[in-house]
Amino acid sequence: AQDRLLEALPSKINAVQEPFTRVQVGMALFGLHRCKDNSSLRAVLAALTPKVVACEEELQGQEIGNCFYGLQQCNDSPEVRGMLAALSSKLHASSCSMSPQELGNALYGLQKCGAANTDFIHAIIADLAKRVAACEARLPVQNIVNGLYGLQTCRDGPEVRALLSSMAPHVRESPELFVPQQISMALYGLQQFGESPALQEVLSALTERVLDCQKDWKFHNAAVALYGLRRCGDTEVSRALLGALASHFARIAEPINNQGISMAFAGLQSFREGPEVSAMLAALRPNVEGCTEEISGQTISIALHGLHRCGGSPEARSLLPFFANATAACKKPFSVRQLAGAFYGLRVCGDAPETRAVVGALAAKLEECHEPLNGQAMANILYGLQNLTDSPEVKAVLRAILPHISACKQPYKTYEAAMALQGLRGCTEASSEALAVLAALTAKVAACQETFAPNQLYMAFSGLRHLGPGPEVRALISSMRPHLELAATQANPGRLRHVLTALEGVGGPEAEACVEVLRRRLGAMAAPEAPALGGAEAAAPASLPVGWSVHRHEGRIYYAHEVLGSQWTRPRDVAPQAASSSPGPPAARPSAERGGREVEKVATVVPEVHGLPAGWSLHRQGNQVYYSHSIHGSQWSMPGASLPDGWAVHVGPCGRTYYHHEQHGSRWEMPC
Repeated sequence: AQDRLLEALPSKINAVQEPFTRVQVGMALFGLHRCKDNSSLRAVLAALTPKVVACEEELQGQEIGNCFYGLQQCNDSPEVRGMLAALSSKLHASSCSMSPQELGNALYGLQKCGAANTDFIHAIIADLAKRVAACEARLPVQNIVNGLYGLQTCRDGPEVRALLSSMAPHVRESPELFVPQQISMALYGLQQFGESPALQEVLSALTERVLDCQKDWKFHNAAVALYGLRRCGDTEVSRALLGALASHFARIAEPINNQGISMAFAGLQSFREGPEVSAMLAALRPNVEGCTEEISGQTISIALHGLHRCGGSPEARSLLPFFANATAACKKPFSVRQLAGAFYGLRVCGDAPETRAVVGALAAKLEECHEPLNGQAMANILYGLQNLTDSPEVKAVLRAILPHISACKQPYKTYEAAMALQGLRGCTEASSEALAVLAALTAKVAACQETFAPNQLYMAFSGLRHLGPGPEVRALISSMRPHLELAATQANPGRLRHVLTALEGVGGPEAEACVEVLRRRLGAMAAPEAPALGGAEAAAPASLPVGWSVHRHEGRIYYAHEVLGSQWTRPRDVAPQAASSSPGPPAARPSAERGGREVEKVATVVPEVHGLPAGWSLHRQGNQVYYSHSIHGSQWSMPGASLPDGWAVHVGPCGRTYYHHEQHGSRWEMPC
């Protein structure tokens, strides 16, 4: 009957000639709040939108609350967007204040249509945030809960954060106690938001409410509350809230279902190992193991994925046998998405018997899967194996995934190839399955249309460390070399050194050649050489004093000397003068003149020169240096020539000597 009525309404609405009053607009939209979202409802919204636009009266708080409240069942659609755009304009034009109930109703109505993530949604939230901040009355608990719950599909952003900042004092200062259902609804509404200060403020206030709550919790309410933390970040505040919720989970003793398990574990995906996570997993275990339903592939996938940061704890590993048995007992095949999520969740679980049992059960499901695997799915599956060594279970996965890699026609993205390769880092050259997968991935790398970033190069090379210098590894490195050479010209030294550490553990001439490329580049970056200079500067080197050369750095010219180091000012061709205390080299004559008169320069001794033979000292006069001995006299070249090949001595601006090599960089100590 409702559907038939909705089908008849659009023509009736369109036939109305006179404009709707503000009360009529509010009542019409409010009446839709229990209607299911279907084509008939969307047709009614499309017919009502022009009436909202044509309304000449300014909407008051009650009408604003009613209008948005009526949209609570509406998912994102063109018709809903049209209505939201009309309401956004009316809201902006209204100067009225709104009561706590009106604000709660308005925000509650956004619970599904907030996913539109359009400019008018942002404008609506920004306007309501200002009205919450301006509300002089304290918001009752139910209005607070309705407001936060309505944000569940809204994207994080400055408007949402402003609203959260406005709501936090109301949460903290409310004289009412929150019951479990209200806490779970409030937290569920925060599921889309990252670790912003505004969110942490609300979470901190809700933590106090969780600790104050003396009511018994049902597993569903607790799981819904935990689900709301899935993107909140691993912060001190969120961990305190997790610990408070764990104390309530520990007291729950009731049968649970697939949905409850899925929501609880999904809420853990932001958290790494720690006492609060361990307490939560320990509290969850008896409830999970007591589940009498057949566990679905979707539940297994979501639960294991929720462990992808905290799966290395003993409490997490104690749950793995349950999921291994549930996987083996599941009668339905797993979808590609379910397999990818489940394998990815094992990435930090370690090479334990419990982990291998899950991998073995999942390998059988992968073998049964007849859906095509895309690059993302294959990357997630292999990436989840990265902390597992060669074992029958890992080899079974590699055998099962190999035909899928070969059959995939879409080009891989670079991060997908890097993740897949890193997943092989526990495999050895004794694994023919790993080498076969590596050969298949090499073809995908060669076909990549993007350039590998340095962190992706590190991931890829780290996967080769134990696979030996065989033809498969050599072919992969050859296909990666153009990406490495391009990265070497663009990345900073820290990132390149990171790549070098991964590549140094890989054998074979191709790997050694890539290592040499990186070392040369790092050496050049330690003492950057300038490009050739043109114009008047091109002739400058010929007129510089002996040992000096001209360079350009970031567009600015500087001058470098093997011993004296570098400087911005142009050096003058001044030789050291003879002196009784520091005699200069034989036949040295000053060549700089000022006003026809020779300018005398006083030589100074440079301290802390390492590597000189006994009795020798280094002197600086003007822009040149020489070496002096009380018996052997003075000379331009360094006596003893005791530095290894490629090393040179320099003097820094502070007067302290250091040693530099093109590949190995600079150091204070003399190289052996």
